[in-house]
Amino acid sequence: PSHYRSGNFGYTNPATQPYGVVYGTLEKGQLLFANAPNTIVRPWLQDFHLGAQYTPAMVRAQITATTDAGNHNGWMLWNPKNIYSESALLKE
Repeated sequence: PSHYRSGNFGYTNPATQPYGVVYGTLEKGQLLFANAPNTIVRPWLQDFHLGAQYTPAMVRAQITATTDAGNHNGWMLWNPKNIYSESALLKE
């Protein structure tokens, strides 16, 4: 969400709306790839401070958005320092 411009999905600061941005992006992606059934969409999710102070709850919101949007191909977290919010992850 940090790299989306003001106004995307109707948000002044998309970085503060992790669920809405990820859900909206995946929803648009499903429309774009509707005629390409073998396309795998695996989003990178933000886990670093840029545009907003990212909390484990914000990381979890992105993960939830991927599931709610019907994406069952997984996701990957991105942090340029490789420091991840472990508490945002569910234990098996």
